[in-house]
Amino acid sequence: MKKIGLLQEVQKNFIQLFMDNYDLADVLNELNLNENDITDWITNDPLFVSSLNSSMYLKTLDTYIKNMNLKRKALDSLERHVISGDLDAIRLSLENKESFPEYDPELFTTRGVNKELARKLLSSIERDIGRPPWYRSDDDEIPPF
Repeated sequence: MKKIGLLQEVQKNFIQLFMDNYDLADVLNELNLNENDITDWITNDPLFVSSLNSSMYLKTLDTYIKNMNLKRKALDSLERHVISGDLDAIRLSLENKESFPEYDPELFTTRGVNKELARKLLSSIERDIGRPPWYRSDDDEIPPF
């Protein structure tokens, strides 16, 4: 099996700062990067894209778990409201819904990353030249004509 390589230190730092909710302009300034550098990584470096996707998924999962813990606390509070008879607080508590984040392992593979980049590139070209989209199949076996 061919070894893909390692992320550059600046790529690791970008992902870390970006996922820590720093403003993108501040991250680029701090790391002495520009938007073209990031676009180049996204376009040409499947390992970077996979790492970024993994970080985004883990951040989403972390947020989901934190929300679930808050819901548990809210249910404890709801129980107190039910006992006290506060109907507005009960209604508000019951309206809060959170769905589990979807996990698509294809986002983290080189094949999936390249397939998604190809789809986006073709869509962009189609928009630029004003032609209707022809490449919309998720199945590589079906020809686009």
